[in-house]
Amino acid sequence: MEELLEKIRIPPEYAHAGDIQPQDITDLSVRLERWRMEIPTRLRDLASYLAVSASLSTEEQSLLVIHAAQFVGDDPWASTDAQSQAEHILENHVSPNVPLITQVLFSQVRPVFQSHAHPKVNLSTGRVLSRVAGGPLASQDLYTSQSWKESHPGISNVLLWVVARIKSLDYDRLWHLVVPPVMILLDDYEVAYKLRGISIISRVLKTVPPDLLRRTGVDELIFSSLKGTLVFLHNPKTPELLSTSIPTIVELVDLLFPVAVLNKGGGKQRFDRLCSVLGEGVIGNVWIHASRDVGTIRVTIDQVPLLVESLGICVVRYLKPLILQLLDPLYPPPPGVQRTVSQEVDELRISSLRSLSSVIKTCRDRISAWKKTILNAVARCWVWELEKPGLNTTEIRLGLREVIASLSAACPSIIEHEIPRLKAAYPALGDILPDAQSIQGESM
Repeated sequence: MEELLEKIRIPPEYAHAGDIQPQDITDLSVRLERWRMEIPTRLRDLASYLAVSASLSTEEQSLLVIHAAQFVGDDPWASTDAQSQAEHILENHVSPNVPLITQVLFSQVRPVFQSHAHPKVNLSTGRVLSRVAGGPLASQDLYTSQSWKESHPGISNVLLWVVARIKSLDYDRLWHLVVPPVMILLDDYEVAYKLRGISIISRVLKTVPPDLLRRTGVDELIFSSLKGTLVFLHNPKTPELLSTSIPTIVELVDLLFPVAVLNKGGGKQRFDRLCSVLGEGVIGNVWIHASRDVGTIRVTIDQVPLLVESLGICVVRYLKPLILQLLDPLYPPPPGVQRTVSQEVDELRISSLRSLSSVIKTCRDRISAWKKTILNAVARCWVWELEKPGLNTTEIRLGLREVIASLSAACPSIIEHEIPRLKAAYPALGDILPDAQSIQGESM
């Protein structure tokens, strides 16, 4: 079996396969593609051998996992056929019990990262160290001589496969084997590996006991690492990183401080953590330092409803910056500035309208002070759209109507006063400012 496993070992050059551009036809790219196309056949050969062989020992199964599970993911070395073959092999020839998972993590995964120990994690217990091992600059050692990337490019897939099969009751026994490699991925300086670390953490949070996170101090370590993703700006993968990390942060906070037990003392901790994400991370960092990165701004705006729902009425603390940011894409450009018509810009406006409705509904008791500002932006947006249509006029119209419906529910006075005046001044606004009966029906 070892010879067959060796044939599916991922070439180390795949560690940097993302640097190869589609237009770069080189000997390396040709060789890697040829290898990739041969893998499904090699996996079928392995499956045929396993079908007629005796049952595998725990050690043999662990070798099978470390090799085959690397193909269970969306990676440049794994075709759809290869993924299917690898999943079939693992499902039919591996028993993912505690002894096997322990064997995989201890004998296969730990040696991969042996020379790259995380300076904040105790390798024997999985607890957070009271002080950084190796001194203040020890964290930089994680970024030097990262041999694990070349030796096992698909190691993150193996970790994800393993943690997906750990039961809640088994984490106490396996914690010291899970935390160190996952934190190395999560704290890596390359966004691609951070994304893999986040996906693994998200899966861990679905089954890990919250008390274990607190007792070992790993809850704070994970939160700090995830929040740190909010400063990884101006990178092609930044939108993907933020759209993945923010929901995972909320998932972590919900696990540690669920709404159901806030009256038992967890309210302040929940509030502080969510506020640090929305206030310091999104508003205070992303929206200021990446204001021209439309894709980055849009994905954070897409996360506003999730953050608003999690904070509840406490989000009024950030009502002003939220309203101003969400209204900004709705205003037409200044005189003399040509309008940019693109799918990306239209998606930003649609996302802003969706999130604005969420903010209005959550902060309805405080929104009256902003009703005229919101109506002004909504009216200008639609006039602008009618004069120079974009690519998603219908969706923008529906988004504007939803905002008006939410605002009408929060501030009923606009139905009798502001809306009739707007329609009288510009009749075309009737497309988004229907009569009072229609508005009340939409807001119910």
